[in-house]
Amino acid sequence: MSATIRPRICWLLALGLLAASAAARFFAYPTIVSDYTAFFAGWLSALAHAPGLSALATPFSNYPPLYLYLFKLLAAVPINGLYGIKTLSLIFEVVIAAAAVWMVGKSAARAYSRSELFLIFAVMLSVPTLLINGSLWGQVDSLYAAFVLLSLFALVQKRPLVAAILYGVALSFKIQAIFFLPVFLGYLLRDVRRLAYLFMLPAVYVISVIPAWLAGASLPYLLTVYLRQADQYPSLSLNSPSVFAFTQGLQISPLPQGLLSWAGIAVAATYASYIAYRIVRLPLADATSWLYFTLLSAVAIPYFLPHMHERYFYLADMFSVIYAFYVPRHWYVPILVVLSSFIAYSAFLSREVAWFAIAYEYADVRHASLLMLLALLALVIGLPQPVHQLQRSRSTPGK
Repeated sequence: MSATIRPRICWLLALGLLAASAAARFFAYPTIVSDYTAFFAGWLSALAHAPGLSALATPFSNYPPLYLYLFKLLAAVPINGLYGIKTLSLIFEVVIAAAAVWMVGKSAARAYSRSELFLIFAVMLSVPTLLINGSLWGQVDSLYAAFVLLSLFALVQKRPLVAAILYGVALSFKIQAIFFLPVFLGYLLRDVRRLAYLFMLPAVYVISVIPAWLAGASLPYLLTVYLRQADQYPSLSLNSPSVFAFTQGLQISPLPQGLLSWAGIAVAATYASYIAYRIVRLPLADATSWLYFTLLSAVAIPYFLPHMHERYFYLADMFSVIYAFYVPRHWYVPILVVLSSFIAYSAFLSREVAWFAIAYEYADVRHASLLMLLALLALVIGLPQPVHQLQRSRSTPGK
């Protein structure tokens, strides 16, 4: 009986989740958050009223040009700019869900049936913070996150050149893709002959700025976008569920703030080096190991870094859910991570959307920081065995 009921339950749950997430997106799409009016709307207008990419000759955005090329396409389409940006994010959320299913289906320790894989697809499209990030907030973090996920899968498939190109694209979209760097570097250091692939990362970025440069933009300006972003927000925490959440709202003089900032950078750098070292020392790297260290990196590094925003745990949210399909006994990790991010999102969105104010009334970023710390400790303590040591349960897939 279970053989006939279980697939049906999976299909029904998946369809229910997809219907619920579609409804949530339908009601979230018209919501205008200040980030859109303060930044994105003006960028779309500048691109729409200039021929080709000529608008990029005069700096008007702190985003790298690869994002702005896509915004130019949106500006050329007869669609509401707000809906266009949110749909762009949704497209890459679908890419994330499809890539997650592809990766789980190909490399998880157990065989998932078609109905279970469809349920995983639905779950990935229903992760609350990923949905809120794009369809309500109008952010586009799904773009760089999708390419990080695809790069990780390429590493699992032992395709370093493809992984390097995909990771270079991710870094060309957003600097937060750097949270994956310890894993990528650890992979290359396992065989020093692969280190040449490291040069693909800046090469892809340079290639990505060439159209903007040909359109009249300053090449030094294009190559230093991320350096200017680093000095844009001096606060130790911007609603981030990091260790610096406990400093938010405090009046800290410049000297101790600077010392705390450099201390956080040192700890994050040490942790990143440790993750790369552990990967190099792995006797046998498998999909679960790659995913584990990727999630550890996506949680630990922004947790200790200063000047983080609430959205900088997007990779942690995404990979924590995928990780649970590889190590089901750690089901509580995505709950801790996503709940932490949701509380942090509420700190910002409570000023913009009424029901987030209700949610934030009962928790603040310090609570979010503690939840993220619990997730980090759970990962450190609960190091999973490599897949080759686990009992594999490859049964015949169901319908």
